[in-house]
Amino acid sequence: MGIFLLPQSIIERLNILLKKFWWGYNEDHTKIQWVKWSLMGKAKDQRGLGFRDLNSFNIVMLAKQSWRILKFPDSLLAQVFKSKYFPHSDLMEARLGNRPSFAWRSIMKGNQLFKEGLIWRIGNGKSTKIWADHWIPSSPLHKVDTRGEEKNLKWVSELIDPELKQWKESILRSHFNLEEIEKIKAIPISLGGREDQQVWAASPNGLFSVKSAYLLHKEVINQKEGESLSSKEYSNEWKVVWHLKTSTPIKLFTWKAC
Repeated sequence: MGIFLLPQSIIERLNILLKKFWWGYNEDHTKIQWVKWSLMGKAKDQRGLGFRDLNSFNIVMLAKQSWRILKFPDSLLAQVFKSKYFPHSDLMEARLGNRPSFAWRSIMKGNQLFKEGLIWRIGNGKSTKIWADHWIPSSPLHKVDTRGEEKNLKWVSELIDPELKQWKESILRSHFNLEEIEKIKAIPISLGGREDQQVWAASPNGLFSVKSAYLLHKEVINQKEGESLSSKEYSNEWKVVWHLKTSTPIKLFTWKAC
């Protein structure tokens, strides 16, 4: 799972085994499955049981390879793929290319998720593009909403006074709305002029983790499916079930009854 994208048919067969094991079965028949598998994959405070979605987990493990390529560019893995698939660009701009290997196809699938969770940590601003890159931590999409590609500004460094080490408010006021200005001004500027760094936005420490990437992928899926916040509306009620001061079998029986 950390190297190849498993075929959907194999994922389905594994899910069938898990479902049969959970609900119980004999050689000649399967017991009733009271809720659909996708619901059981949700968190416990969202009516589910927290089962891992194998397809999502597969993609997350592949996204971890993108993190390794980005952070360890001198490794054999990174050098081989770079020389073959993106010799004149970086991983974020890499394309599938002609006749790619199955391993590269798999990594590119995980790379789509990796791009969603990656953000630039501003230092001197010279490596971060204002309109294209993710660099505003407090923004939902980590990007500016204002459409400014047609303007002369390109790099975040053009918004920073290099001597005073602070944001140029006059430029900010002329190119961004008030909400964006406040978010940008909240970003600390490196006094030592260190270079910008790409970090994992889904983790507090900026390091990639499988758990944070898995939660991010489920969130992306929910957004694409248009799922509202209604699934979280009764989260406190479901938490009560799992915090009952009783044994696990009784908690599971209570969950089934609910």
